[in-house]
Amino acid sequence: SRDIRAPTLFDLFQQPLTTNSGISDTLTSMSGIVNTVQSGNPALKPEVAENSMAGFVFAPGWLPGFRFSADYFHIGFDNAIGIVAGSSPIVQNICLESEGASPLCSLTVRPFPLTNTSPANFPTLFYAVKQNIARTYSEGFDVEAEFRTGLDDLMGVDGTLSLRVLWTHQPIFKTQTLPGTLITDAAGTAQTPVDRFTVLGSYSNGPLAIDMVARYQSAFHQSPNPTLVYD
Repeated sequence: SRDIRAPTLFDLFQQPLTTNSGISDTLTSMSGIVNTVQSGNPALKPEVAENSMAGFVFAPGWLPGFRFSADYFHIGFDNAIGIVAGSSPIVQNICLESEGASPLCSLTVRPFPLTNTSPANFPTLFYAVKQNIARTYSEGFDVEAEFRTGLDDLMGVDGTLSLRVLWTHQPIFKTQTLPGTLITDAAGTAQTPVDRFTVLGSYSNGPLAIDMVARYQSAFHQSPNPTLVYD
C-alpha cells in the first residue's frame, strides 16, 4: 500500500508562537534564556509511506473453535513532518560544522557572523519550523492464536472455555529526525519492547464469567541512541 497523510491546517498555517527556554550555546560557550518563534509552513508536502504487509489465517476443520493467524509488516517513509528548531543542539552542531553554509543556520539569529566566538555573539532568537525531514522504518510480525470450546464435550462439565494468545515481534523501529544525523532505534526500549505477549483465558457458564489476562514484555535498554551504553 502507498499511504498518505496530508499536513493539517495547523501544520500549514500555525500563527507565530513565541516561547523561551534556557540553552547552552556551543559557539560562545555561554548559557542563557532565548526566545523561540514557532510557526506553520505552507510549503509542507504530504507524508508518503510505502508499506508491505502479508499474512494468512489457518482455521482447520478437524479442530473446531481453533484459529491461527500471522501477519508480517514492513513500514517506511522518509518525508515525515517534524519540527526543526534552531535551539536544538543537533541543529547548532550541523550549522557550526558547515561553517555557516547549512540552510539550518537561518534558524538561529546572532549579532555577528560565526567567526565571532565572543559572549557578545550569543543567540538573540531561534526559529522552529515544520519541515518534511524525518525518516521512519519499522518491520516485524503479529501472531494470534485462539481456541474456544464447550467443556461439556471434553470433560462433561458445563460452561465454555476460551484461550487466546497475542504476540508482536518488532525488532526494528528506526527514526532519523534530520538528514545526516544519528539514526535511533526505539525497538527494545521501554516504549517499544521487541517482544510483547498477551495471554487471555476465560470461562463462562450462564451468569458466571471468570477472566484471566497475563502480559509479558521482553527486556529493554535505556535509550534508543546506539552510542549510549548504560552501565
